Amino acid sequence: QLILDKIGAFVIKNYIRLYLKSRLSNIPTDLELEDYMGRDWALKRKLDCLIERSGSLFIYAATISSFLADEVLSATWQPSAALDNIYSCVLLNALPKLPTQLVARVYHIIGIIIILGGSLSLIEVENLLGERRGSVRSALQKLHSVILTPDTDDAPARVYHKSFPDYLIDLSRSG
Repeated sequence: QLILDKIGAFVIKNYIRLYLKSRLSNIPTDLELEDYMGRDWALKRKLDCLIERSGSLFIYAATISSFLADEVLSATWQPSAALDNIYSCVLLNALPKLPTQLVARVYHIIGIIIILGGSLSLIEVENLLGERRGSVRSALQKLHSVILTPDTDDAPARVYHKSFPDYLIDLSRSG
């Protein structure tokens, strides 16, 4: 019998890594969805995030992997609902407990990028809003998973996928 609280956190994280890697890579096969999802659908970065969130709690890893399997299997599971949850998490993490005025400013910048279809450079967006240099890049800093921010300020930012503006515009989805 293995008692996990008697061994070091590093060893536990390695066991959790092995468990999650095995469990998550088997979900498409177990559910006969391998052709649709692919075998390596749990990308390394996402796996690392789950391992980090698990800490040294194996129960977290077991619970989250079961939850993910249930979500994939569920007849009520809809890709748009899953995307909505992801977009909500991205926005909550990008704008944690910021004053309302700053949150509104970031949404204003996002709105300009969406409405103008990425036709304005970051500098032009700053000029349009009367913002200081570098402020638009700073506002978009934690939104890189949904908005492609260019390497230089003289190029436009763009949303990665049309589903993000759709999510933001539909208040029944974004709240």
